[in-house]
Amino acid sequence: MKKKSNKLLPVSILVASILVSGSLSFFGYEYANKMTDDVFNSKVEEGIKAFIAKQQAEAQPEDKTGTIIEGDYTDDDAVLGDSDAPVTMIEFSDYQCPVCQRFHAEVFPTLKEKYIDTGKMNFVYRDLPLTSIHPNAYPAALAAECVKDQGGDEMYYAMNENIFEAALSEEMTGESLRKSAGKSGANLSKFDSCVAADTFKDEVAKDSQDATNIGFRGTPGFLINGYMMDGLYSLEAYEQVIDKALAK
Repeated sequence: MKKKSNKLLPVSILVASILVSGSLSFFGYEYANKMTDDVFNSKVEEGIKAFIAKQQAEAQPEDKTGTIIEGDYTDDDAVLGDSDAPVTMIEFSDYQCPVCQRFHAEVFPTLKEKYIDTGKMNFVYRDLPLTSIHPNAYPAALAAECVKDQGGDEMYYAMNENIFEAALSEEMTGESLRKSAGKSGANLSKFDSCVAADTFKDEVAKDSQDATNIGFRGTPGFLINGYMMDGLYSLEAYEQVIDKALAK
C-alpha cells in the first residue's frame, strides 16, 4: 500500500505558519502538493518555529531601563546609610537569584564604600522573590523581615549580608537561614515563631507588587533617584548614574 501523505496537517498549525510567513502562496494547498513530504514538513516546521519566536518576543515585557519612575518607592523598608542622603538606590531583589548574589558580592561593596559610607547615598532593599524558579527566596525574605522586627534596620542589613554571603558557599535552607539569623544577633526562639507564623507575608507581597507596577522584568532591578535600571550592570554604569544624580 502506498504510504499516505502527511501534508494534511492540523489547520491551526498551518494558520500559525501562514501568519508568520505572510505568504499564502507559499503555504497554499496547490503549491504544497508539489513538494515532497520532507520539504513540505521542513517548511512548516520553520514556520511554526518562527511563529513561536514571534509570540515569545511579543510576550516579553519591554526593557524600561532609563525611564524615570515618579513616586516614592522606599515604602517602610529598612534603610542602609543616611536617610537624608541626596541619592537613594532601591534594589528589588531575590536572595536565591545568582545574578543578585553576584551584584552583592562583586558590585555592592564598592558602591557601599564609595557612596553609602560617605553619606552620599542610602540604600533600600526590597523583596521580589521569583518563587517559580527560586523556592527558597520567599522564606529568605520572610526571615530577613523577622530579623528586622527584632533589631531594626541595622540588624536587617546584617542579615541581608549574611544571607547573600552564605548563599555563595552553601545551599539555602531553613537551617542556613536560621544560622544567618543567629549570626546577625537575632533571638532564635522569637525568630522561629515569627517565621512559622508567616508574619511578614503582606510586607513581601507589597514589595513584589510595587516591582510589578514599576515594570521590572526580573531580578535584580534598581531605582536610583527614580532612574530605572532593569538587570545587572557594571560597576561603572551604576557609578555614572549615581554621579549624575549627585551633580543635580
